[in-house]
Amino acid sequence: MTSRPGRRPHVALAISALHGVSGGAERVLVDVANGLHRRGYPVTVLTYQETNGPSFYPLDYGIRRIDGRKRDSRYRSGAPLNTLAGSARRHRGVAAGLWLLQHAPKTWHLRRTLRLAKPDIAIGFLPSTFPYLALAATGTGIPVVASMHNVPDRDLGGDPLRWDQNPVDIHLRRRALRTSAANTVLLPSFHEQLDDDIRNKTYVIPNLIEPSVGAAADVTTDPVDNVILAVGRLSPAKDHATLVSAWAMLEADHPTWRLRIIGDGPLFSDLTEQIARLGLQRVGIDEPTNEIDEAYRSAKLVVMSSVHEGFGLVTAEAMAHGLPVIGFADCEGTNEIVLDGENGLLVEPGDDRAVALAGAMRRLIDDEDKRRALAAAAPATVDRFQPAPVLDAWERLVHDVVAGTVPS
Repeated sequence: MTSRPGRRPHVALAISALHGVSGGAERVLVDVANGLHRRGYPVTVLTYQETNGPSFYPLDYGIRRIDGRKRDSRYRSGAPLNTLAGSARRHRGVAAGLWLLQHAPKTWHLRRTLRLAKPDIAIGFLPSTFPYLALAATGTGIPVVASMHNVPDRDLGGDPLRWDQNPVDIHLRRRALRTSAANTVLLPSFHEQLDDDIRNKTYVIPNLIEPSVGAAADVTTDPVDNVILAVGRLSPAKDHATLVSAWAMLEADHPTWRLRIIGDGPLFSDLTEQIARLGLQRVGIDEPTNEIDEAYRSAKLVVMSSVHEGFGLVTAEAMAHGLPVIGFADCEGTNEIVLDGENGLLVEPGDDRAVALAGAMRRLIDDEDKRRALAAAAPATVDRFQPAPVLDAWERLVHDVVAGTVPS
């Protein structure tokens, strides 16, 4: 699909934060914003964060950005509200009051930003944005799209570690999917998790992967330094603790290999303590970087220890750079991109995830021929995620919504 003639709709993309945030969804929003802008669409990005500043992932010049948060406001959180959160799950009145206290200001300010931007369509990324965007757009005539970037069952209340567990908030997430002009999910299996009335107007649009520029990674064993790479937020879902435990079973026998983890997050201290406790010498945790291409090119393989993935952005990017990827067979997201024995290895977790993961890592460390064969096949398996077809899908969604031709 090429850019359509005539006036292109003004697209607003909304997310909680971009400044200082290096997550996958934030990167995807910037990729989509830049891609649509380069195709001639007026694009405005709406955020709502206390500390404003440049986006971690750069937005193209000409993309308008509006932050709806007043600089003197604060998130309403802390010990008293955490205490109320438990009561909110049992008492409807407490739940409603707590939701108003925590989220009504965000909804009000998003409504103000929508009035300033005056877009033809507003797309909310993540459950931390699209329910409030849907409420904010009520009565404005601006159609809203709810864009989910993880497993729907988890994002809609099925995972106590994801998003607000206030039953009012969970209800509003589900309501937003029903009242939206359209929705998006990342993978066909996620589409199947939705109810029929939601599924019919939900588009499957994967994350886009920029093609690798320059030489692919050289996965040949180096006599001095060989890097096993892991990239991702240091959070329970990524389960780096299992990866570190697996590496502890391998380090002594592989003196020219090391583990490099790139990411930040709430488990940094726990992982640092684990590494020290195990006496590991060749593990490093580096901060997120905009030079991720160089990190891929310097690695020999990538390991994704995640329990679940919304898409597997790192997995696809690694393969685009000619790297084999090891992941768990029961990990949603990973298991739809890694083809076992073709572009990587899928590990059955068994009774001990760390032991199982260590076995797969040892196999690719020791078998250079297998590693090279998987690496050679990897780029072609992620061609479908290249920018052109993915941006075509976003264009189709935008025009269907604006024209009122979304399937019902």
